[in-house]
Amino acid sequence: MESYLGNLTQLENELYEKAKVIKQYFHETKYSPKRVEPGIGFELNNESKWSKFVGETLFINQKMLQGVHYRNAIFWREAILLFVPKQMRDSWWVRLIANAYPLSMKLSNIEHEKWEKLWREISPDLQVYIDSCKLLISSAGSPGLLKVLKQGLYKTQYQHEELVKKRLANKQTSDLDPHEMSLILSNTFQESVNISDNAIDIMNIALIKQTIKPKELEKNLSLHHGTIAKTVKKLLEMNVLIKKYRINYLALGLTQFMVLLICTKKQRVYFRTPIRNPFLYTHKFICLNACVITQFYVGPKTKDYYKKLVNYCQNLKEKNQIVEFHVFELHSAFRSYWFKYFNTRTKSLNFNLNDIAIESGLFDNVSTETHKEKSNLLGNIVIPTRIVETKYFDLDSLDLKILNQFMTGIYNRRAIQKNIKKDMNETVQRIKKLFENKIIYEDIQVILPRSDGEISAYLEVNSNKTSKNHNNLRERIINFCYHLPHVYCGEINGTFNGLMLFSRLPSFITMGMAELFNWYLPDGINTQIIVGRPEIQKDKDELFVSRWNNGDWIVSDEDFEF
Repeated sequence: MESYLGNLTQLENELYEKAKVIKQYFHETKYSPKRVEPGIGFELNNESKWSKFVGETLFINQKMLQGVHYRNAIFWREAILLFVPKQMRDSWWVRLIANAYPLSMKLSNIEHEKWEKLWREISPDLQVYIDSCKLLISSAGSPGLLKVLKQGLYKTQYQHEELVKKRLANKQTSDLDPHEMSLILSNTFQESVNISDNAIDIMNIALIKQTIKPKELEKNLSLHHGTIAKTVKKLLEMNVLIKKYRINYLALGLTQFMVLLICTKKQRVYFRTPIRNPFLYTHKFICLNACVITQFYVGPKTKDYYKKLVNYCQNLKEKNQIVEFHVFELHSAFRSYWFKYFNTRTKSLNFNLNDIAIESGLFDNVSTETHKEKSNLLGNIVIPTRIVETKYFDLDSLDLKILNQFMTGIYNRRAIQKNIKKDMNETVQRIKKLFENKIIYEDIQVILPRSDGEISAYLEVNSNKTSKNHNNLRERIINFCYHLPHVYCGEINGTFNGLMLFSRLPSFITMGMAELFNWYLPDGINTQIIVGRPEIQKDKDELFVSRWNNGDWIVSDEDFEF
């Protein structure tokens, strides 16, 4: 590269200046073009036409060079590609890291936004990896991406050469498969996440007060305002601290129902597309050898609606599209957090399920009052998730349109005003009213690093049963949940009465948790335990304005047609 520094064109200077920055982490470039010239291609929706090597000349798409929002990013992309063997620059994972790299540098806000939008549009199949790269950037910055690149090159090149020497076998170098790439990205992210004791204290107060405003947090912490603000910003970027807005369905006369459709792998094909129900959003879980389709309904709180749900499921069973089903209504619920087992030095959750079961008194057949006293001494954070039970009638179609904006992830007032096409002052006043009446509320959550495993459990725990095996079972399970790092617990009625538990834990723990419940629960009670991450069938909720009729929701029989 240095041999060209004496007489370079403007394009070559821009490229090599950026390569100098990367060279601090890599010893040498793998190759250097002798010329860098504008290319004649203008298509930006085709990644292969962003740049191209012909002989010893690197051609860069003219539209990239002319576009003020793309120029800086394309040079960062091309600079990192100089450190990859030329024959590998078109590999899917190399392009993934190269396209992520500009987002880790100091681009302007508009440059960052434009580049990410372009990248996402031309890579619809890589969204999960793009999200992983974004998380990695937030925790480790550009060195994190360079570390991923190094590990990928080692796996595909040097490790291969070592194996060849050992085995004396000729094997072609294979590309990284998606699973290997996911592991490299995940491990690098986990190694770079820095959660200090101060961050733990901040997250504790953020959860208790359900706010991330530094001024509010400062009232309960002996930390400087600037330290709090900086830590909160970092935790939000890493998706460790999460702020969302929730809709208080109860105040709208709606409640949450859950339907578990148990089917075979062959029957699963029937559920690839969402059913046309305006109150439905669904997930798919793979449950060992079977498949469980978990459907969540936000429907009217009426017996008639519940009956229609049951009839819909029965109809699926009669058509041989499912094997069995369960229908539940979710009542009071809470989320619980406990950071006791999180080690800030090793950045990991270190706990043993057996120890937790003993410490929580899961095996003790003692009185309810004893368990309540235990839970009060824990110091864990319990957050009720049901806000207002009374219905709120003073709503109209415009309010529902605003609610739909929040439900689809649009929180900016100006963006909402533009979408609903109303006066800004009226939009702001409407939103203020919805917050004051707790129709919309902030929901602050924490997902600790390595909580990449998920488990859902539906347990029949009927306090009316007088059997010794059932005595205080509900209280023991709830007390056990208090000891977990993160759990959502709700009371359910329907096919059977009991508890619904959802927890995010390290993946190596989730199967152990399922086995613990399966072994521990008394014989003869209904259980459905699901291990695995959900596939989203419909990722955005929406309240159909046409279904609102002065405080009541109109339900059509067609909602439950398959």
